[in-house]
Amino acid sequence: MQITSSLVANLSNYDKGDYRRYLTSHLQYLHGLCELSRKTVEDDRVQLLSQSLISSELLSENDFDNHFKAFRERHRANLPKLFNRLLMLILNVNHGNAFMPTLGTNYQYRAPWLDGHNWTYMFTEALVYDHNCSCALSRHCNSDAYLFKNNSSEMTLIEGMKIGCTPSESFHQSTLHCFYNSSCLHLLFGNSTVPLVPNDSQYLINTTIDELRMHLFLENWSMPLNYTAYFLKCSPSIFSKVV
Repeated sequence: MQITSSLVANLSNYDKGDYRRYLTSHLQYLHGLCELSRKTVEDDRVQLLSQSLISSELLSENDFDNHFKAFRERHRANLPKLFNRLLMLILNVNHGNAFMPTLGTNYQYRAPWLDGHNWTYMFTEALVYDHNCSCALSRHCNSDAYLFKNNSSEMTLIEGMKIGCTPSESFHQSTLHCFYNSSCLHLLFGNSTVPLVPNDSQYLINTTIDELRMHLFLENWSMPLNYTAYFLKCSPSIFSKVV
């Protein structure tokens, strides 16, 4: 991604706790989540438009509105569940099988020390984050994200961002607060990036990615209703009565 061009190619050059090791993964993951959400909503829209409304008689405008309003609320509750169920399955499988990300953020390899002998294996040791949380026991462990100055222990907090057992899980617990702050963006990308503007979003700048994910990153749900079109399409053109 072009906005990460200021990062060095070899991320291992950064301190293990430096947020710049996570940055590219977080941005790629955010892009993937947004695309998956967009595709989920679009596929669902196509499926909805292919369905038919069948009733024993022509609905009144009031019944028509009530029917679709109730349907919209049910759909609004169910679609995010379908989207998140698969995502949570993947995250749980990754944690349950102790898969290690490329950055080595949940486990590290250790070599047993055998004095005077060759060792033939290495074992893994779970990393521990804030509140003594071990990645062997929970995938939710995290710490605040910092930038480290070169050859220095001096750290700068990256507001809203988290690091943790995996880039994906730590990003779920992060917010986009930094992307609304020009000073924070300057730390990550230099002067070339313009901060986001909240406008009239229903989401606060400290809303977590997990909350955005639970709502499919959507600002609002709309299902335009056209009773006139329904009436013209479904009203009987011929009426007959047998006496």
